[in-house]
Amino acid sequence: MVALAAVLFAYSFTTEPIRYDVAVEFDGYLPVLGGKNGVAKVQMAVDVVAATPKNNALFGATSEIKDIAISLNNAKLPVTVQAIQPFFPKTTIEFTPQGKITWNNAPDVQLPARLPGLDAKRFADISFMPIEFPTAGIEVNHEFSFNKRFGESDITYTVMPSEITTETINLSISVKQKYSSFEDDGRNLVKEEVATHRIDTVVDGHGKAVFLTQKGCLQSIEMIADSVSDVTNIESGEQSRRNLKTILRTVLAAKK
Repeated sequence: MVALAAVLFAYSFTTEPIRYDVAVEFDGYLPVLGGKNGVAKVQMAVDVVAATPKNNALFGATSEIKDIAISLNNAKLPVTVQAIQPFFPKTTIEFTPQGKITWNNAPDVQLPARLPGLDAKRFADISFMPIEFPTAGIEVNHEFSFNKRFGESDITYTVMPSEITTETINLSISVKQKYSSFEDDGRNLVKEEVATHRIDTVVDGHGKAVFLTQKGCLQSIEMIADSVSDVTNIESGEQSRRNLKTILRTVLAAKK
């Protein structure tokens, strides 16, 4: 059941779209409406289909959010797919067989609020291609690591394959990130030179994923990340703390 030598795996998509159900929950300090504690939930249906890469040595895929629902403290918000398209439009990526994304045409825009792991340029990494396999292959109980750039800092992923079969790979994952941002007195994101507060955030998370070896795609991933943000008044030095728990669940939907 388990190979003793390193085993190679690759991502692969076809011209027949596959759908992922993506659910994200934020529980704690939310940088909306002037900043407040609460619970926000996002549910999306995301279609992924093969695309022709410009570089013949790479693979291509196009993803598109087909449906979305957002709630804040159990109240549904009037948000539509059309409303989020300026930030998360239909996007094409190019990637290596191991899942390292080398190019995408997602817009390089700043979101209205900064939340851990949320980056318009990195939607593929968040939703359906989170794991970069090493080119040398993987082995059971031999961890590997890689970095992904989110915003202005890297997230470091450490992955441990716990089981490899002819059909699936079970993976345990941990993530770490540190970043700083700046706000004005209204808790709006601003450039450092006009800021009144500095926010230093540390993110620490863990989870698990299942990769389908025959289909060459993610079956599921569940991640839980805790972020702690220390807020410092630049003028007075006064400090406060914000906490936020983020839960991400992505599941390959069954064919209808």
